Amino acid sequence: MKLLTKTAITGTCLSLVALYVTSGVTQSLETDGNRTLCIISWYIPFYGSVQVTHWAWWTFVKIWVFSISVPVVLWTIVGLRKLAFAVILPVCRSREGPL
Repeated sequence: MKLLTKTAITGTCLSLVALYVTSGVTQSLETDGNRTLCIISWYIPFYGSVQVTHWAWWTFVKIWVFSISVPVVLWTIVGLRKLAFAVILPVCRSREGPL
């Protein structure tokens, strides 16, 4: 197995783990009479619920976007490399002709 394919498999597995661990994040609004507060709770698997600060929501969004985009990018590179070796490279070699 090529290093690029192993990297894509590893990146996909790590992305799935990151998505699983951060999947329990919920956002809710609570009013205490005068103000409305944004409460963010994070359910950590095998640990329990934890309340995090309001700015942490954007950190989770960045983790989710990165975790979703990494496998797409890596597998696109693997596919393009396979396409290049299977289609483009043989066509270029056939056009060179005998030496």
